[in-house]
Amino acid sequence: MKRIRTFVAIDLPRHVCAAAGGLIGHLQSDMDSDATEVQWVQPELMHITVKFLGDVDEVELAEVCRGVELACQGCPPIELDCRGLGVFPRPDRPRTIWLGLTGEGCEVLKQLQARVETQMFRLGFLHEKRRYEPHVTLGRVRGNAEWLGLAEILQRQGPCTAGRIVVDELTVYASRLSRGGPAYMPLARIPLE
Repeated sequence: MKRIRTFVAIDLPRHVCAAAGGLIGHLQSDMDSDATEVQWVQPELMHITVKFLGDVDEVELAEVCRGVELACQGCPPIELDCRGLGVFPRPDRPRTIWLGLTGEGCEVLKQLQARVETQMFRLGFLHEKRRYEPHVTLGRVRGNAEWLGLAEILQRQGPCTAGRIVVDELTVYASRLSRGGPAYMPLARIPLE
């Protein structure tokens, strides 16, 4: 039986992806390439992950899409501002560099994510152990994870903003990994109602 690497996400508009790509350019020029290695996300692949499912049996994908559809029922469109830079899990051990999301819509997004989480749990997927923190991943730190200069570089960038988005649908994606990087194929687009 074929298994497909799957996740649920929010697509970003081009203007946000372009602005986030510009932020990456500023960060790259400010970093000492000898200190660490960062695998930067290509702007056209940027998104907000709602739920990563991992490898899903192809025959279960219709149920996954139906579960996301149920989670979206009764949820109005969500407005978010893309601003601020940070790292996970913490500044002295950076693994992920992210662009933050702010605004009143963040709480609504967290509620929507919890509903998706509940629907996927009903289908047999494990609950995420970490608390959901909506963000846009800009890069993943490889190399020296104890590099302490990253926090200062992020602080020097000042108040970064990449624009406002209106979330009116979730997308269920298939992901294929290769040496050239990931490729994402939409399996279903599910509108918020």
